[in-house]
Amino acid sequence: MLSSSPLREIKVAKTRSVQALGNVTLATRPVTLTVGVETELWLWVERGSTDTDHTVYARLAQAISSIPISGQLIKFDVDGMPYAGTTDPDGYVAQLLNLVAVGGEATTYQVKAVFEGAGFKTRNLTITDPYGQDYLVCTTLQWDYKASQNSVTLMVEAPKTDTTASTSDENATVTQNEEAATATTPPILEQIQQEAEQRSSSHRTREADNYF
Repeated sequence: MLSSSPLREIKVAKTRSVQALGNVTLATRPVTLTVGVETELWLWVERGSTDTDHTVYARLAQAISSIPISGQLIKFDVDGMPYAGTTDPDGYVAQLLNLVAVGGEATTYQVKAVFEGAGFKTRNLTITDPYGQDYLVCTTLQWDYKASQNSVTLMVEAPKTDTTASTSDENATVTQNEEAATATTPPILEQIQQEAEQRSSSHRTREADNYF
């Protein structure tokens, strides 16, 4: 009987130790949940009227329904150059860019758009063990809209040599030559017939005069 009591105490001590170890595991590895509306960010670039004028467009919308998201900040990065704009009621934002071909050679630009999310807040779930100790078991990251991003690569071509003036001069020369050739082109058939009749009539008149 005397030897059984210490064994029972050891078992109880081990059970409490395992419970404590389990609690410590919960405290060091809390669950993290992220909730919010998924978003998607479209991105494209259009060239302007010159070689250097470009406009980058982005559209922010809900991922599943494609419902536009307005009033949100979109950050652009063009090879380290920062820009930013706010989406309109249709979810669009546009940014004008002036991009040149560096060193007169075709240059590649990396254009990136980032939406960092909106309405962020956290919620923590804790439990209290039988000994009155609180443990964090879950952290919830809540977003009104989750973050999203997109990127495109843009190639700016080297400026072309202006050959418009020389081409115009050549065209003008060709046109003048064509006009000159047209001016010396023989008359049309009716004119030829009229001239032939006139010459024939004049010839008959001279023959009649010689006869008399």
